[in-house]
Amino acid sequence: MKSIRLLVTKKGMLYFRYYPIQPVIIFNFECLNMYDNIIITGGEPLLFPENLLKLIHNIRLVNFNIPIYLYTSIFNPSTANKNILTFLSGITFTVHNRIYFNEFLDLKKYLDEVPLEPYSKRLHIFTDFGQLTEANLYGWNVRFVTWKKDFECKLPEHEQFMRLKELWK
Repeated sequence: MKSIRLLVTKKGMLYFRYYPIQPVIIFNFECLNMYDNIIITGGEPLLFPENLLKLIHNIRLVNFNIPIYLYTSIFNPSTANKNILTFLSGITFTVHNRIYFNEFLDLKKYLDEVPLEPYSKRLHIFTDFGQLTEANLYGWNVRFVTWKKDFECKLPEHEQFMRLKELWK
């Protein structure tokens, strides 16, 4: 399976330089047809809900059936963010601290009330955050991760790292 990790913004409270490689700049959406799935990442893509909806729409115009996944650490239960979730194949939510855990609980509550099937739900929790005893995580693929310094994270072999021509600011 070949994936594309698509950087859309560097804006976000916890943006770090994850990879030692510069992403290839994507000039048109037609090139996305060579991938089996798309991972939208940043910074924080959900800081720009209108841009994110437009991006998903443009991807769907080129390939209606390609799975699209979102990596984020925030969730605002606004109508725009809820609409975005319905166009995705899944979400990976990262909990960095208590504030992000509360936002995760908002996301979880929404997905529990309006189940989207099939839907991939992954939760990454930094090990120094502590235990999550107050949440039922049934249906979530939970992984405890350790923070790594910039450039220690390696891109999986089956993924290519690309970015939009103009990053969202």
